[in-house]
Amino acid sequence: MSLAKKIAERHQANRRQIEVVEWGDDDSPLVMYCGALTCGDVSRLQRKHANFLSNPTIDAMVDLILAKAEDKNGEKIFTLEDKP
Repeated sequence: MSLAKKIAERHQANRRQIEVVEWGDDDSPLVMYCGALTCGDVSRLQRKHANFLSNPTIDAMVDLILAKAEDKNGEKIFTLEDKP
């Protein structure tokens, strides 16, 4: 197995699980997953929001959530259409 595949698998295995009771259906919470913030994530955010690290705006934080929130299978759960 290549080093890149090992890193990708480790990144996937180290995702954090977040339960949001208010967004769930019936009596079960919505369960979201997210991985660690990577250099690539920061780079993309910095291109769109120049002062992201020193002055994170609400708009930038929403973009971060859009980029990082995933379902159990690693698929993005929000799209740009959800941003408003």
